Amino acid sequence: MFPAIPAVEPFVVFLAFLLINVSSMAPSVTFGDSGELAAAAANLSLAHAPGYPLHALLGKALGAAVPWGGWAYRTNLLTAASSAAALAVLASALRLAGFSRTARLAGVLFLGLCGLWRHESSVTEVFGLHLLALSTMLWLAARFRGSLWEAKPAAAMGLAAGLGLANHHTLLLALPALGWPAIRRRVPFGRRWRGAAVAAAFLAMGMACYLYLPVRSAANPPLDWGHPTNLERFMRVLLRKDYGSFALTIEGAAPVSRWSQASRYARFTAGELGPAGCGLALIGLAAWPRLGLSLPLGVPVLLAGLMGPGFLALGNPPFDPQTSYALERFYLASWLGVAFLIAAGLESITSLSAWAGRALILVPVLSACSGFQDWSARWDLTAYDYGRNILKTLPRNAALFMDGGDDTFYSLAYLTQAQAMRPDLELHDRGGLVFRNVYGADFRRLQRDDKERRRLEIETPLAEAGSLFYSTLNDALLPGFRLKAVGLLRKPEKAWVALAPKKGTPPSDLWEFYVLRYSQRYLERHYRHRALIAFYPVMRAAGLAAAGRVQEAMVELDAAQVLAPDALWLNSALARQIELMAFEAFQRGDWPGAEAAFLRCVARAPGSVQAWRNLAAVYWSGSKWGSAAEAFRKASELAPGDRELAEYEAAARRKARP
Repeated sequence: MFPAIPAVEPFVVFLAFLLINVSSMAPSVTFGDSGELAAAAANLSLAHAPGYPLHALLGKALGAAVPWGGWAYRTNLLTAASSAAALAVLASALRLAGFSRTARLAGVLFLGLCGLWRHESSVTEVFGLHLLALSTMLWLAARFRGSLWEAKPAAAMGLAAGLGLANHHTLLLALPALGWPAIRRRVPFGRRWRGAAVAAAFLAMGMACYLYLPVRSAANPPLDWGHPTNLERFMRVLLRKDYGSFALTIEGAAPVSRWSQASRYARFTAGELGPAGCGLALIGLAAWPRLGLSLPLGVPVLLAGLMGPGFLALGNPPFDPQTSYALERFYLASWLGVAFLIAAGLESITSLSAWAGRALILVPVLSACSGFQDWSARWDLTAYDYGRNILKTLPRNAALFMDGGDDTFYSLAYLTQAQAMRPDLELHDRGGLVFRNVYGADFRRLQRDDKERRRLEIETPLAEAGSLFYSTLNDALLPGFRLKAVGLLRKPEKAWVALAPKKGTPPSDLWEFYVLRYSQRYLERHYRHRALIAFYPVMRAAGLAAAGRVQEAMVELDAAQVLAPDALWLNSALARQIELMAFEAFQRGDWPGAEAAFLRCVARAPGSVQAWRNLAAVYWSGSKWGSAAEAFRKASELAPGDRELAEYEAAARRKARP
């Protein structure tokens, strides 16, 4: 298949996967950390902790060298090249471990063509460089398996580890696996000490990339997470103190045993690598000792175990859809170890039937072709459209304060900082972390109530001047002001302003100028996409409800539920929106609208006394005595001790008599 020259095979693997990656690469910014990392590369800024200095530096270098495309396209290209290089180095490491060409190809294809690897190779993320660092260390472990304590191999391993840690902290978990050939080898103590000292010295050299953080922070770049210009703040960023722990997982532990994380990992891995890949890995695990490979079994087993279920057990993250989706990309590093086991499994099968081994290689190819629309980011413009739509909403010289939402933060950071769009705008996040902090240098250290007072001091004058907009789901964010829906945003207006324009007045025509492009299949596969897309009909419903068009607003809310039934934020947002629509319709005297909204409230919360009481009040106001009596009866059944409900029920029944 390839010429018998060791350097040619990985080169061909690199070119093949680079072509695949570029052909399926996202054209611009995507959801997740993409916008932030692209902006950090464009302006040599500081991304979220631990700052990812290596990615910023390499992204800037590649972005400056590539003369076409926006900055997100260029940093997407960095991911594509890094991911392809990781597979090329993996192929070479498999050769050094003693695998045949067919087995090497199986390990590379099952890993490189699985859906998650394909997706993470097509967007701006730090995992491409992470996988390249791990593959390089695997190559060093295979190449110098008997001499890792010698000065040159130790220096190379230490430098690779240092650079890898300058990109992603989870590489720490891989060190026992990658150092396993050296750990199990008996060498004199003095030689072991000298090798460790050399490795530590070069580890420090690689991690010296973190000096980028205080140097660039001192220049006040557009993104400046943690402002690490002194030792205390530097260590806070380096150790990710704002993220809660060294476990590097989503905050909040699951109320279940840590052992459940192993089954979580196994289920997802089986779904991505398929029955054939998992079957080969199990065969490889059993057959490894008799294959005569030069690399000990402990390397792939420890790598898969520590970087997979071991990583999950550290933080014991919850099992909700949002957290599960965020954690998927972390599994990729462990699958480098699984790739070795897959290669071993195919080696074993090929020894029995060469044709069977070759046929199994086709499985990941066919699977990748059939799932192309699920993982290809070639047409993914959803985040780009979302950011542009927000910019279209804002008038000149407006101030936008964002109340949470990484996808809002990072898409706007990319468009305004990397692409220099709308320099007239003033953008801030209410957490004081992502954009320039206008709340004061001490804001992050304040108590919750003090933070809120500081926010009001800054935001109220802007609201009174008419230049303030919010990106938020909270329509009661600013005391004394009602937040009116304006497209995807909200604009404060005085609470005494009429609740709605004359019934039938159409909402703002901003929606006619919005662009929204997405694939339904892509939406079904990617939680983050559907959770954001559902925000569109929710905000459209808010505008329709304010215009007195309650029934149309209900249709939009139903559409949001269909788009993202598992979105964590959606249920509470829908409940709040429906309740608000109902009360506003009631205050306007819009009995049909209020009835429709309150009926939806009781459908969502049939055990709520207040929901039935409110519905009964609407029927009473509309002189629907029979329906009012029935609603009061339902409320009375839920609160049998409430005599007032029973009295109202009796009164409604008397009025209902002819």
